Amino acid sequence: MAAVLVFLDNKNLISNSIHTLPGSVLNVIFILGGVLIFLFIMKYKIFKNILSPLVNRVDFFVVFSFSTLILFRVTAFLKYSKATKNIDYVEIFILLLGIVLLIRDINVGKELRKKKSTVVDLKQILDNKIDCTVPFFVREDAVGYDLFNRSSLVTNLLTSLKNYTSSEKFVVSLEGRWGSGKTTFLNNLIEEIKDDDFIIIDDFEPWLSESKESLLRNLLNTILMQSNLDISRREIDIFIKTTSELVLGKKYVNPIINAIENVEQNYISNITSDINYMIDRQGKKILFIIDNLDRLKPDSVYLVLNIVNNILNFHNLIVILSYDRDELENGLRSINISSKYLDKIIQQKLVMPPVKKSDRNNIYSRTIRNLLDSKHIEYNIEEVNKFSKILSDNQVGLRDFKRFLNSSIIPFVLNARKITIIDYLVIEFIRIYDGTLYEDIYRNPSYFISSDIGWENSFKYVNSKKIDQEMNDLFKNIGIEDNLTGKLLQLSFPFVENYLKYKANYKNTINDGRNNPVYQNIQKNKRISSGKFFDLYFTKDTNPDANMIDLVSSFVEKHQTQESIQHEIDSILDLEEDVQIEYLSNLSLYVEEMSSKQRYIRGELFLKNYFMFEDFKGFLILSTKNRLALVISELLEGSEQNEFENLFHDYIFEPKYLTMVSDIRYWFEHSVRRDNKEKLEYIDAEFKDSIERILSQKVNLFERNIYIRLNALQIYFYLEKINASSQYKEYLQYCMNEETYFRILSDLVGITEGSRGYSYAMRDNFENMVDVDLLKDYNGRVESVNEKQDLLKEVFENQLSGIKDEYGDIAIRLDKSIDLGTLE
Repeated sequence: MAAVLVFLDNKNLISNSIHTLPGSVLNVIFILGGVLIFLFIMKYKIFKNILSPLVNRVDFFVVFSFSTLILFRVTAFLKYSKATKNIDYVEIFILLLGIVLLIRDINVGKELRKKKSTVVDLKQILDNKIDCTVPFFVREDAVGYDLFNRSSLVTNLLTSLKNYTSSEKFVVSLEGRWGSGKTTFLNNLIEEIKDDDFIIIDDFEPWLSESKESLLRNLLNTILMQSNLDISRREIDIFIKTTSELVLGKKYVNPIINAIENVEQNYISNITSDINYMIDRQGKKILFIIDNLDRLKPDSVYLVLNIVNNILNFHNLIVILSYDRDELENGLRSINISSKYLDKIIQQKLVMPPVKKSDRNNIYSRTIRNLLDSKHIEYNIEEVNKFSKILSDNQVGLRDFKRFLNSSIIPFVLNARKITIIDYLVIEFIRIYDGTLYEDIYRNPSYFISSDIGWENSFKYVNSKKIDQEMNDLFKNIGIEDNLTGKLLQLSFPFVENYLKYKANYKNTINDGRNNPVYQNIQKNKRISSGKFFDLYFTKDTNPDANMIDLVSSFVEKHQTQESIQHEIDSILDLEEDVQIEYLSNLSLYVEEMSSKQRYIRGELFLKNYFMFEDFKGFLILSTKNRLALVISELLEGSEQNEFENLFHDYIFEPKYLTMVSDIRYWFEHSVRRDNKEKLEYIDAEFKDSIERILSQKVNLFERNIYIRLNALQIYFYLEKINASSQYKEYLQYCMNEETYFRILSDLVGITEGSRGYSYAMRDNFENMVDVDLLKDYNGRVESVNEKQDLLKEVFENQLSGIKDEYGDIAIRLDKSIDLGTLE
């Protein structure tokens, strides 16, 4: 190129040509030339390639041009004046190209900033070497480490290969079902081979070949080129072409240069001899691995086996064929090839041993536990072990387990939800591997929910035989059996467990007793078998019931001082009245988890705030005050006797707390956790003294400053218990006046709630409690001033007249309730 430039410059051809052109043509040439250069720069992305850290086409052209111009410049430097005319412009080009070369020298080889891989090995999880603060996936490809203790099998094969020396090829079969770890075994083998005497060829991928021709060429080309034999590419091409013609029976059009070649019938043998000679001179063993042979089409499998058997007659060649024998034999039979053909080829047969259930169980359990521990997610280790054991016992392969990790477990760990991990694992495994069953469970919740079943479903269990038949029919129809999915489901659903074991008495499987530890566990852990939390595992992230559990759990776990607990109680008081009952109801579930100090502090503060709670009464549930009394009794029943007496002394002798003390006493007496005999004796003795003091000192419980509705009835109940109820009539006679009349009347009116509304009527035994004539007298003298007092007068007057409502009761029935706690 430099010589051409010297010739052009010497003859001054370019300048002479330019001078002969008109100016207009010259301008067009310059413009078009500039456009051409611009398009060239855009097409080949010159500026981008200049900054690229990789060697590219720009480097070729820059080095080529720079070297050429340097040679041209040297000619002038040597003062060949007759050969060159004008070289000044060349120095400018050399300078520009030198600058480009300098830029390329700075940028080529510059290390790119590599992002940390988000794909990890299972072994990293087992070794606790993962970062769970960023998303990641588990690699599903085969790995180069041994998780299933197969090192001895690898060692035995490696010993055979190292000791192999022969003029014949040696064919080894590695057989095992899909997912049995064949590829991992081969990776382990390659990892263990640290001997320079081996040439390992393990990247042959036959399934990428589109036809038999490409498959044969790909196979022969891979083994001959990667063996590093000192044989020309042309010789290899001729060998491959000739082999293809003989094996496939096809003729190819030869180039003219090959027409003079004398391709004889023994040409393959001659080339084979040359190859063997080069192998012997090289002195190395060739290990040729063909993995996943069973993935090929049957005719392609047969072609590969034919090549291995008849063509690859090379010295020191070891061929490992890896496949699932059942799949391979089925494919060969489909093209009328006997499976015995394999036995003709193979000299050594290795069968992947079955994975020990204990090894698989250990891997699955440790993996799940390590992931959960990495984010401090609470779980029951026994339940996780049961889940892992079911997977391992039912031969769930490592590949399926990794897929489950990526699909469900890792997303849960990265974005943990406050639900039970075992139920999540079960239902997610069903969702991924049995979508039809998953949908059947979601569509038929009443057949899987065994706690908090709801009133609408509770009545159907009255006919136990009918419901047993319905349950059995449904479970049978949706395919629940004593298999993998059935065993998993019984971890989460008591009804399924009953179906697999007994198929009867489903009614006895219902867990709705609040004092039942099973029910308490279901509630606290938001189990899927509860009607409150079932949807959390399908369509919802949370709901009011789940939020309530979280709220109560936070109160139990985090708040330890009286100030912080009082702040939490203030938050409870801000809740709606029905929500307060639900809160207190759930708090009972956590009492046993608290220390004695925690229980005492909470019990003390609930006593202090007792009258801050409204007394909401729901249908067929405890009222707020009664529920609060239950919670207080549960919190204090484990306290020391002297602490209990010091705390309760002031409350027992305060008249307005009579009902509260009586309610707490009731729950002490009916406790299922502890024997509260000593506390009951103290309450009874002090309660008696308190009532006797009220009667003897004629303390009027109906005065405005101390009146609590129904509080005075505790005196009547006490007197009735000692057969002195007549004293209560005297007590009311003493207390009754125009100011207290409506309060006394309010205590004598009972309220019942039901599907028919709210019923207000005089108590059945009110005539034994009060002087009716005296009550009539005040009723005539005292005028009502509000809706509540109007109702009380109406109820009393209706009782006197004996008018019955449509249901045969002497009562006033309303659609909505009226609070009679405050009458003014």
